[in-house]
Amino acid sequence: MNYISIKLFKKTIVFSVLMNTFNMAIAQTPPSSFIPEKTAPNTDQILTNGLYQDGAPKLNADLAKGNYNIAIAANSYVQGQSIVRTNTSMGNYIAAGNNNYILNNTITSVQINVGSDSYTIGNTVQGNADLFGQYAKGVISLGAGAQAYDTTIKNLGTMSVNKGSEAYNTKVETGGVLTIANGYAQSIVVNGGVLNLALTSPDSKTKDTLVINGGQQNVYNGTAENSHIGSGGYQLASGKSINTFIYEGGYQVVYSGDSSRLVTDQNATIYAGGQQRVQSGISENATVYGTQTISQKNGDWENGQWVEGTGIWSAYTPTANNATIKQGGTQVLDTNGQAIGTVVEHGAKQYVYKTGVIQDTKVDGGYSLLKDGAISKGSLAVTNVGTLAVEGSANQVSTIENATIDASSLLSLENNSSLANDTFVNITNLANDGNIRFGSTSLTPNTDYITLNVDNLSGSGLYTMRADMASQQGDLLNVNQLSASSQNKLSIINQGSAATKPTDTLTVVKTNNGGQANQFTLDHAVEQGGYLFKLRQAGNDWELYAAQGGSSGKTSSALAAGNFLNVSYLMNYVNTQNLMQRMGDLRNENSTKEVDFWVRGFTGKLNSFSGNLGGFDMDYRGTQVGIDKLIPLSSGSLRTGVAVGYTDADPDYKDGHGSAKSYNAGLYGTYVDNSQFYIDTLLKYEHIKNNFHVKDTQNNNVSGNAKSAGYGLSIEAGKRFYLQQTSQGVYLEPQAQLSYMHQEGDTVHASNGLKVKLSDYDSTLGRLSTAIGYEIKNTASPVNVYFKTGYVREFMGNNISYYLNDVKEKHNFKGNFWDNELGVSTTINKAHTFHADLHYSKGNRFDQQQINIGYRYQF
Repeated sequence: MNYISIKLFKKTIVFSVLMNTFNMAIAQTPPSSFIPEKTAPNTDQILTNGLYQDGAPKLNADLAKGNYNIAIAANSYVQGQSIVRTNTSMGNYIAAGNNNYILNNTITSVQINVGSDSYTIGNTVQGNADLFGQYAKGVISLGAGAQAYDTTIKNLGTMSVNKGSEAYNTKVETGGVLTIANGYAQSIVVNGGVLNLALTSPDSKTKDTLVINGGQQNVYNGTAENSHIGSGGYQLASGKSINTFIYEGGYQVVYSGDSSRLVTDQNATIYAGGQQRVQSGISENATVYGTQTISQKNGDWENGQWVEGTGIWSAYTPTANNATIKQGGTQVLDTNGQAIGTVVEHGAKQYVYKTGVIQDTKVDGGYSLLKDGAISKGSLAVTNVGTLAVEGSANQVSTIENATIDASSLLSLENNSSLANDTFVNITNLANDGNIRFGSTSLTPNTDYITLNVDNLSGSGLYTMRADMASQQGDLLNVNQLSASSQNKLSIINQGSAATKPTDTLTVVKTNNGGQANQFTLDHAVEQGGYLFKLRQAGNDWELYAAQGGSSGKTSSALAAGNFLNVSYLMNYVNTQNLMQRMGDLRNENSTKEVDFWVRGFTGKLNSFSGNLGGFDMDYRGTQVGIDKLIPLSSGSLRTGVAVGYTDADPDYKDGHGSAKSYNAGLYGTYVDNSQFYIDTLLKYEHIKNNFHVKDTQNNNVSGNAKSAGYGLSIEAGKRFYLQQTSQGVYLEPQAQLSYMHQEGDTVHASNGLKVKLSDYDSTLGRLSTAIGYEIKNTASPVNVYFKTGYVREFMGNNISYYLNDVKEKHNFKGNFWDNELGVSTTINKAHTFHADLHYSKGNRFDQQQINIGYRYQF
C-alpha cells in the first residue's frame, strides 16, 4: 500500500468513525419488527389429511350450554372461531389437549390452556371490562411443549408462556399482558401493553423485544435479551437485561432486590433522548449517548414518566460498571450512586453529586463535575482535552484519591455558591501536566477564593489563579510534598481594579518541604491595580512582590493613562508657537495693508519623555488660522487678532497606541517698533481629548479616555541688530519668551477596572534664544533666512501627581532643553508672505523634530 493509499485509508476510517458517532448522538430509531427464529408450521395438511378432527362444533356446543370445564380432544383443531365467555358466574375454562391446533380465533374473556405439542397460531386474545356485569379477562396459557405463533394480545387479554413453552411474533397492545413464566418468547412488539418476566421464574427468557407507546417490559426475573425501548416505552431490569437499546423517549430502570442478581443490566446502549436509571444493583458496560442516572432515590413509573420519591431504596448500592459516555451523553451520580471504570469521551458529561462515588474514571476529552460531597476513588485521569471540575468544600478532608491531568486538559476548581466563605479542594495525589484553574476568570469585589490542598504534587503544569493583593486575599496552592522534578507555571489573573501598593506582597504557594526557586514561575507579570508584580521564593513558599520602580514597575494601562499628562503638556507646547512660526517675518515688508489673514500647517514627532512614565513618543500634525488688523503707530505698528487651531496626535504607548485631539483658540497682539524691537503676546484656550488602546500582560485589550481644558499666556520679545548700516544683510536677534499654562485634570476609567486620577498642573516655560540671519530687503520679494538656537527651561511642573486606584504617584515636567530652528521667509508683491522652518529640540525630558510651513495674505 503506497503513501497516498494509506492516507486515504486513514481519512476514510476517521470520517466513518466521526459520522457514526455523529449519527448515534443525533437520533436513532428502533426496528419496527423482528424476524422470528421459528415460523408457524403449515396447517394446510392439518385441515385436510384426516388425521385431525374439527373441534369447533363440540366447543361451540359446550359454550352454548355455558359449561365451565370444556375439553378439546387430542388431535383436534379449532379454526376461525369467535370464542366468547358464556358462563355468567364462573366463566369458561377450556383445556386444549395434546397435539392440538388453535388457529386464527378471537378469544374473548375465556381461558384456554394449551397442552403439550399443541400450537396456537394467529389468535387474538382479549377481555371485556363489562361482560355480564363482570370484569372478564381472556387468557391463553401455554403448557410444556406448547408453541404460540403470531398472537395478538389486546385489552384485558393475557398470555402466559410457561416452562417448556415458546412464543414467537407476539403483539401486546394496550391493556394486554404477556407473562413469561420460565418459558421462552422471541420477536415481541409491546405496543402499549405489558410484558412480564415473572418474579418467581428465573428461567424466563425473552429475545428481540420492541417496547413503545406506553408499553412496559418488567424483567422481574429471568433474562431479557436484545430489548428495544422506544418512545414511550419502559423496561424494569430486575432479573437480567442483556443488550438493551433505549431510544429517544424510552426509559429503563435497573433495579435488583436479590444479591444473586446484582448484575441486572449488561451492554445497554442508551441513545440520545433515552434514559437509564440505576436504582439498585449493577449496570455493566453501558454505552451512553443519552442519560444514565445512578441514584438510590426511590420512585415509580407513572403515566408514562418516572416520578421520583423522597425516600431511599436501600436494598443494594446502585452501580454502573465500565460505562462509556459518548458525545452528547450524560452520566449523573446522585444519592449513594457509584460508577466504576467510566470513560467520558469528547462531548460527553458526567455529574457527581453529594454522596456519589466514582472509581477508576477516565475523562477522555469529556467533562466531569464533582460537586461538594462527591468522592473519587482509585484513579481519575483527565486526558485528550478533557475537563474535570471540582466544587469547593467547607472542610479540608481529601475526597479525590489520585488525579492525573495531561498536558491538553483542565482541572477547574469551582466556587461553592452555598458557602459563605472561601472553599477548599482536597486531593491526595495530584500529577498535573495540564492547567488547573481556580474559580472564575471574572473577578468581583466579593470573589470567594479557593485553597487547593495536595498531599503529593508532581508533574509540570499551569495554575491559573486569582489574587487581590490590596485586601491580602487570593487563591492558594497548599502542598505537603512537592516532587523534586515538578516544574510549574503560575498564571495570576490581572486585576486592574485592585487598590494595590507597590509594597504589597501575597503568598500564592505554600509547601512543607520547599524546593528550588524555579519550580514555580510566572507565565506573565501580574497586573494588580496599576503595578506589575513578580514571583519569588520566600522560605518554603512562593509570593508575589512588586517589580522594580519607575515605568518598568507599572502596567501598560497605568502608563498610557498617566501619559495623558505628557500628551496634554506636549500638545500645549506644540501649540504655543513663536512669532516667526506663526506669521513669518513681519519686518521684511513695507506694506500699507491693514488686514492679515494667515494659515500654517505643521507636523512633527516627540519622543523619549523621561521619568516614571517613560517609553513614550508621539507623532503629531496640526493647522492654525488667524486674522488680525494692523494699527499704524508713530513708533511702529501693532497687530491684534484671533487664531484658532486643531492638532491631532498618535501617541505610542507601551504595548499599544492612542490618539489625542486638541482644539485651541487664542487672542494675540504683536508690536514692532521702528528700531526692530518687537513684543508678541498670546492668550490661549485649549481643549484636549485623549484615548488609549493597549494590551495587558495577558494580551487582553484595555482602553481608556479622558478630556481636559487648559488656558495660558505667552509673551515673546526680541530685537534685531544688523551688522551693516543698510538695515539688511547679516543680523543678530536675541529673543526671550515666557509661557504659562494651566491644565485641568480628569479621571480615566480604564476598561480593566483601573481608575487613574490626573491632577491639575501648571507649567511655566522660559526661552532665551539668539538668531543669526541674512535679510534682503531692497527687492520686489524680500527674503529672510535665519538659524536660531536657544535654551528652554521648565520652571514649574515638579509637583504633579496622579493616582492609580487612589495610590498616589508623582510626576515631574521640570527640566531644560536646547531649542534649534532653521527658517526662511519671503514676501511677494507686498501681499503674500511664505515662510517655513525646521525645528529640532533635545533635552533631558523629551526630543522634538518639526516642520512648519505658513502663508500670510495682506489686504
